[in-house]
Amino acid sequence: MRRGGVMSPLNGEQQTTVEALRDAFDQAFAEPFADAGQQGEDLLLIQVGGRRCAVRMHDTGGVRRDVGWTPLPGPHPALLGLARVRSTLVGVYDLATLLGSAASRTPEWLLLTGSRADLAFAMERLVGHKRGVVGAPGADGRQWITVDRELLEVIDLQQLVASLTPVGNGPSTAPAGMDRARRGSE
Repeated sequence: MRRGGVMSPLNGEQQTTVEALRDAFDQAFAEPFADAGQQGEDLLLIQVGGRRCAVRMHDTGGVRRDVGWTPLPGPHPALLGLARVRSTLVGVYDLATLLGSAASRTPEWLLLTGSRADLAFAMERLVGHKRGVVGAPGADGRQWITVDRELLEVIDLQQLVASLTPVGNGPSTAPAGMDRARRGSE
């Protein structure tokens, strides 16, 4: 202990405490860093249909701004058209419509999916990034996270992609002509 710039000798209890603190400090550097999954997950915060929500970053294939698309009529009300992203034709769907909100008035961003290179979701705005712990699914299956005292829904992109993917020989919800376009580029 310091008194007047001179270190006084430590008694036995103090010496034991100092040694324990030293050992704990050294041990903290000897152990591997804690698993990031225990501390939360990376989320993109987005604006869709006038409301903020979140998507898991590991489910996305990236975001693009101001990517124009060619309008395309189709069987799905959320289908906006086709866009070229990374030399690939992608079907662009209005994310707000898929989530049951009013269609986005001016979607400026495309949210690319990580699982399907031929699908993208149009959204109004990229708000930012947040690392956090997502709550357990509720009775309705939806998950939530609190960001800046606001409760945000965590959108399940994998479930949305699955809802747009035809199963077996059922009717396809993919934009008409996309299969031909893909075959022509192979």
